[in-house]
Amino acid sequence: MKPSDYYLGVSEFFAVIMPGFAVTITGVIMFAPPQTTVDPAALDWAIMAVVSYIVGHILYAVGATWDVVYDWMRPSGDEELYQKIGEIRAQTSEKDCDQINRYKWSRAVLSKEHSEGFMEVLRRESDSKLFRSLIVPLAVLAVFLYANRGNGAGGIALMLMLLSFWRYRGQRSKACIAAYTHVITLFALGKIMQTPAKQPPE
Repeated sequence: MKPSDYYLGVSEFFAVIMPGFAVTITGVIMFAPPQTTVDPAALDWAIMAVVSYIVGHILYAVGATWDVVYDWMRPSGDEELYQKIGEIRAQTSEKDCDQINRYKWSRAVLSKEHSEGFMEVLRRESDSKLFRSLIVPLAVLAVFLYANRGNGAGGIALMLMLLSFWRYRGQRSKACIAAYTHVITLFALGKIMQTPAKQPPE
């Protein structure tokens, strides 16, 4: 097993299973019949695991829409690297690669050319995905608590949601910067070759 294969499993655990379990167990506690104490020993943990996995994938898919928001409000410090990667991609790849966004293209290059850099990017990315998956359920929880438990509990959930988004944005930015920096360095060292210009047919 390659280290990247192991890390993908860890990434899935933190980005999918943990948020799914958190939402599932919170739902069990919040929606239990009134004046009922939830006994952890009475829960069917096999069912909880399956439900957590399914809920986690739903949260993961919904949370992925935040990547579009990130691209729209990308930190200004990333912009220069973003433009440079576009220039390198144009010089080293076929036009079909224009359909792949620059971050995913950079990850693909690193997976082939620089495994250590690829692992660093995966680590940053898994951290960002964990917090990304928490944004939506925390927003829903904030609304629910405002409506049923008052401003105090709702305010805490809202603050946690904002902190999750702030942490997601920071880790996503670090993942992008790491990916772009490694690819730019590889290009400067001649590890990524330019695509020869196609000659017109005679």
